[in-house]
Amino acid sequence: MQILRLGGDLEKLLLPDGVRERIRKDLSLSLAKKVRLVLFTQKSECRPCRDASQLVSEVTSLSEKVEVEAFDFVGEGRRA
Repeated sequence: MQILRLGGDLEKLLLPDGVRERIRKDLSLSLAKKVRLVLFTQKSECRPCRDASQLVSEVTSLSEKVEVEAFDFVGEGRRA
C-alpha cells in the first residue's frame, strides 16, 4: 500500500499500483503537450470533493505533462 501526502495529511492511494503504472504509461505515450485538469471543489471538503482532489493529485503525480488548476466554488464562486 502506498501513501500520498495531501495538504499535510497522509492518505491511502485510491489508485492501485498496477493502475497507476498503466496510467503513467498511457500518459507518456499519448500526451504530446501539457494538459490542465480543472478541479472545482470547496475548502470545507465533503467526502466526494476530497476523493476527487486526491484522485486528481494522484494522476498529476504520474506525468509532468499534467497539471491541475483548482477552484473553490464556494469561496471563488464568480471565478469558478
